[in-house]
Amino acid sequence: MPGTEISVQHLLTLPPRMVAEFEALEGRRRPEWFATSDPAGQPLGSGGGTANLLAEAWRATAPGEPFAGWLRQSRKLILHAGGLSRRLPAYAPAGKLLMPIPVFRWSRGQRLDQSLLDLQLADYQRVLAHAGPSTAALITSGDVLLRFARELPPFPDVDVLGLGMRVAAEKAKDFGVFFSPRGQPTELAFFLQKPAAAKIRSLAEDYICLVDTGMWLLSERAVRVLMERCGWEGSRFNGDAARRYELYAEFGLALGKNPTARDAAVSALTCAVVPLPEAQFYHFGANGQMIESVAALQNLELDESKVGRTGARQQPDQVTQNSRFDAALRREGNHTLWVENSVVPSGWQLASQ
Repeated sequence: MPGTEISVQHLLTLPPRMVAEFEALEGRRRPEWFATSDPAGQPLGSGGGTANLLAEAWRATAPGEPFAGWLRQSRKLILHAGGLSRRLPAYAPAGKLLMPIPVFRWSRGQRLDQSLLDLQLADYQRVLAHAGPSTAALITSGDVLLRFARELPPFPDVDVLGLGMRVAAEKAKDFGVFFSPRGQPTELAFFLQKPAAAKIRSLAEDYICLVDTGMWLLSERAVRVLMERCGWEGSRFNGDAARRYELYAEFGLALGKNPTARDAAVSALTCAVVPLPEAQFYHFGANGQMIESVAALQNLELDESKVGRTGARQQPDQVTQNSRFDAALRREGNHTLWVENSVVPSGWQLASQ
């Protein structure tokens, strides 16, 4: 199926109030789009949240259709953005996925009212279209933006395919890490969640280490095993609600030739890991990360021949959008600044961060 037109159903977790208004505010309607949130007072983890989202989407968009039949109708793009957003409170009500992102001065075809979701979609759909014929779903996070080369490497057709990228051990320690034998770079030996930098460096003698981008491709078989780990029995959850289960810290640890956690059903799944070519990872999980990522993206292109003399100047980490901003700004004194939907008069004295 790589490179062909495919049908994609977009499944999102969002904060509860945004779920109620998602279709009206975003114009993204069922069945192509579906949004829900985890049940109140029941932290489900990334695995349980995925299982709950799949079950709710099936019931809401394909009533009367068997779950397995619905799963085969289209590939599922699963985007998680339903957290509490304590580190990014301005966008907690709508979800990080729907935060506004200014137009990049070097790019064409963007919109003034674009969101992080708008910028993510094309590449995620490209990955789904490139995946092998057994692929049922792509799971990813709503608070990151990944950029990578147009030409993708071959994707092994396995039950679980992790997409990784090469970064220094000091950065990889804050994420999940895939380890592959140096002689077999796509074979997954094991997966570790937030290993220490020293451990990554020591294992690098024998293994290729790739940080987890958060993008996992799952087959129908892998989805079934994940659902079962969350209490799924036939067509409902045992106890009527998904059990708490972590996709990366539990399911992931049981994958590979030499898994670090014991789970026979998960370990029996075929799996592989592929590095994304020329990958760039931008995080939007906190206020500082949001500003840092947008500033970095604005400065990706500084070639005068492409963006003109004014555009080629290094842009400061000061973001203003959809605002009337009359205050004087200083590059150093007012660094790490984000202003949106505001009127800032000339008499205001701004600080930084």
